[in-house]
Amino acid sequence: MKANVQFVYKKARYNLITMNGENYILDKDSPKWIIWLPFLFWFISHRAYKVDSEVTVNKLVRHSEKTSGSTINILAIGISLILANLIRPIMDSFNIDMSTFLATLIVLVVTVLMFLLRIYIGRNNQQKLYAQVSSELRNVKELHIKVKSMGYFLIYTGCYLFILAFLIACAMMYIIYGNTIILVVYTMLAFIFFMGNLFTVTPGQMEVRVKD
Repeated sequence: MKANVQFVYKKARYNLITMNGENYILDKDSPKWIIWLPFLFWFISHRAYKVDSEVTVNKLVRHSEKTSGSTINILAIGISLILANLIRPIMDSFNIDMSTFLATLIVLVVTVLMFLLRIYIGRNNQQKLYAQVSSELRNVKELHIKVKSMGYFLIYTGCYLFILAFLIACAMMYIIYGNTIILVVYTMLAFIFFMGNLFTVTPGQMEVRVKD
């Protein structure tokens, strides 16, 4: 059935879903392995908490003042292009001679650290939610979320595969060249990769089914 989806204030792990006058808090980190394979999000059910109190709902969706997102994005892109042009001539100076084993070990350590950071962010969101509305989280349901459109699914999956391919390429390049800048890029991409499942559900209208 049709449902209205909203962000939960300062808790990216969750969404508030309203359908037929009933409110649910959707946990996008359920199950945990979905962090690695987020494109499968729409094919399985996910844990959600039914919330009856309107006071609780109002707490969850209150909004802070927002800065202009477009201005920030343009500024970030501009800075990135400038930095890329400045760094290109000195890329070779960041190469560090090391064994393949050590370079591979560094890549693995960075990957694990970024995954642990992602888990920490999720748990921090969970603790904040529990502290705010713990008494409302006893009625657990399973929700099946349908993807907004085939176009959205293809774009999302394409972005996932592109980031994954670029991530693998950066890892291989670092192992070969030992370039510190490549490692920094790999670290940022790994963090973005592990945040991917949080973008599977966006505000607006979606098809949602409560699993019996």
